Amino acid sequence: MFLQRSGSQYSGGIEKSCALVGIAAGGGRVRNLGSILACAIAVIVTALLIWMSERKKAAVGRREMQIFLVAYTIVSIAEIFSVGGFLTDRARLVVRSSVRMGQEKGVEC
Repeated sequence: MFLQRSGSQYSGGIEKSCALVGIAAGGGRVRNLGSILACAIAVIVTALLIWMSERKKAAVGRREMQIFLVAYTIVSIAEIFSVGGFLTDRARLVVRSSVRMGQEKGVEC
């Protein structure tokens, strides 16, 4: 093995674990800012696509595409809450994560 383990560190000063502590915001901490921003941009772009598809008069598959985009928006919003560190209650986090995984699986099909 390349690194020898001693206590909580490997040789060379590498820690066994690295927790994401996030950034301080308004008395709390935001965990994964990059994912939150990416999902927020995705929600905005998806809303724009839904609005643009509504303006078309004779688009084939327009309603199906709108349903898919709404489902994707719900998944993106759920991801903001699940990975953003906004939910502190463990039971709610488990329920929200399971709903999110089910939504992602439904969108894939």
